[in-house]
Amino acid sequence: MKVLLTGILPSYTPTIAARLVKGGHQVSVMGPLESAARLGNGIRYHDVSSSDPDALRLMEASSYEAVLFFFACQCEADGESDSVKGAQLDALYAMLRQGGRSNVRQFVLITDRRVFGETQQGREDEIPLPDTTTGVVIKAAEDCLAHGAPAGMNTLLLRVTSPYELGDPASFFACAASCAQRRKPLFIRGQRNTPCDFLNAEDLAAFLDFALGDGLSGVAHVYYGKPYTYGDVERMLHRYYPYLEFTYGGGRGRGATLQGSAMHRMDWVPRHDFAQELDALCAGSVRSRMPVQAQDRQRSLVRRVAGWVLPWVELAFMAALAIVADAFSGGNAIFDVVDYMLLFVAIMGNVHGMRFGILAALVACAHYAFEWVSQGNDLYLLLYNVDHWLPLGCYMLCGSLFGYLHDKTREQMAMFSCERQEMQSQNEFLQTMYNRAYEDRNQLQEQVMRFRDSYGRIYGITKELDTLQPEQIFLSTLGVLEDTMQNQSVAIYTCSPSSSFIRLVVRSREMKSLPRSLNLDDFATMTKCLREGRVFSNTGLIAGCPAYAAPVMSEGRLAAILMLWEVPFGKQTQYLENLLSVVAGLVQSAMVRALHYAALSGDLYVANTHILSETAFRNALGVYQSIRKKRSGNYLLVRVRSTVPLTLEQYDQRIGKVTRATDLVGKFSDGQILVLFPQADVNNLPKIASRFGAQGLRCEVVSQEVSYA
Repeated sequence: MKVLLTGILPSYTPTIAARLVKGGHQVSVMGPLESAARLGNGIRYHDVSSSDPDALRLMEASSYEAVLFFFACQCEADGESDSVKGAQLDALYAMLRQGGRSNVRQFVLITDRRVFGETQQGREDEIPLPDTTTGVVIKAAEDCLAHGAPAGMNTLLLRVTSPYELGDPASFFACAASCAQRRKPLFIRGQRNTPCDFLNAEDLAAFLDFALGDGLSGVAHVYYGKPYTYGDVERMLHRYYPYLEFTYGGGRGRGATLQGSAMHRMDWVPRHDFAQELDALCAGSVRSRMPVQAQDRQRSLVRRVAGWVLPWVELAFMAALAIVADAFSGGNAIFDVVDYMLLFVAIMGNVHGMRFGILAALVACAHYAFEWVSQGNDLYLLLYNVDHWLPLGCYMLCGSLFGYLHDKTREQMAMFSCERQEMQSQNEFLQTMYNRAYEDRNQLQEQVMRFRDSYGRIYGITKELDTLQPEQIFLSTLGVLEDTMQNQSVAIYTCSPSSSFIRLVVRSREMKSLPRSLNLDDFATMTKCLREGRVFSNTGLIAGCPAYAAPVMSEGRLAAILMLWEVPFGKQTQYLENLLSVVAGLVQSAMVRALHYAALSGDLYVANTHILSETAFRNALGVYQSIRKKRSGNYLLVRVRSTVPLTLEQYDQRIGKVTRATDLVGKFSDGQILVLFPQADVNNLPKIASRFGAQGLRCEVVSQEVSYA
């Protein structure tokens, strides 16, 4: 289904569009949208306002089947939201009129709870009595939908509570974060005990997908439904914004949010609770992110400076302390048993690694040399005396050994940290895969329950084809094929056992240039495949042949052909061929049953003739009038008279010589004989009149209005 999203587009429009694309729809977005960069590749975006005249021309050229018009969605906004503009009323009315001319089948208007007054309960069957300026504008939009929608258009009024998603700048939670950052109070229209409700944008997108697939109409309310009040939300937000102030006013507040039963009838259940998502919603706010980044930069700079300066300060301080301790213990037999310079070297190597351990050893060696020289000895004697090599070697060995052990431990810790990070990455990857598998499971479950070729859909096709009138079966088959195959190039031809020509019965309204009759002898490959009861696939790209054709057999003979003329290359799959075969089988069963009933029923035809009775002819004429109104085909209705008196059997014989198998002849109670020519118009009247004139019959066109049906 081709779907257009327009109106006052909310920032979560990409989420809605992505879900509809996942549901098999072709989605276009039209209107100013700040988050347009988030739209997927398969979504067309037109930066044209819905009130612009170009929007109507674009809507006419694109032939959309459904329109989603967003008018108001944020009923928990900070005071009166300025997103509801009265100028959009003109755009809404113009789009409704253009939708009627462009054959839009479904029109959905999305508003919010502000259309109801404070004392109302917000039920689906309740008449809104707004008590605010915004509510009056929303009520005007809803009245425009109720009274401005053209006849035959399926309309749905969808009221929601406040939608939100992560990163949505227009949501209630983004407004709270902005107020907390600017140290401004958050204004709430109501009181602390006023109920409130928040709906996740993904849940709203899922409901819209289901509503379009099921053809929901009327009024539907979509909400989360858990009983929260503004006081509850205030306590939750104070955990993240301790200084955020809530200001209540604007009346006593409403007594309820939305109530309804539509979402329960559709077996739709919301999956997101904002209370469990507040960590993510508040973590992404500007107020909580910018100061933390500034503090982190300051702390990081302090750590870098301290990490470079502190070891040198410790080296100098510990060296001075070791020198003082060594000098103090020089004449004391108790304290002189410890080599304080060796202890200094061991501490520095163990704390700061090999580099500072060797530096400390060099300081200890320098202090040892200074002590040697201060005693009146020559420095070169220190080097030549082997007895002094032992303490100097111990200093160097101790600094290197303890420094090596420190560096090895640090490298092991770094390795363990890398392994830990790698395991965390693997855990996140597995968690992501689990979440994706969970989402795929939910998607597959939805497909099983609601997809077009599910058991429910097959039951719907069977019920739609449950009729004993062949003409009605053709019309119903057209709608079934267009909806199931998601294709607007469908044509249905009937076959005559005594002729190789097939006649067009009904077609998609976009296929206006199809031939009204085809000779099967010109398409030998397709004819052979169809007469064997197999679906024909034009893999050889034969000129003049449809992309797919499926046979409808009756008593071993070809009774009708279902054709898909144009199928995009990306959709020409075995799945599509199998689905067409299934639908053709269902159509064949219904059509054969109707043909057998027509053959066995004695009240369809006038006795001893092929002329339909008045009741049967009126029923068939009503079906062809429906086909004409849907612009899926045309017909010509003429009255036949004879220049000389004839019996009914003689009329039957003469008319049968100049009509086709698909033409219908009927006799009315006032003696009139009417002939219906499918897929013909007044331009064909001269040829028809000449054929009838050769049989001594005159024909004149009669009105196609409903009074004849």
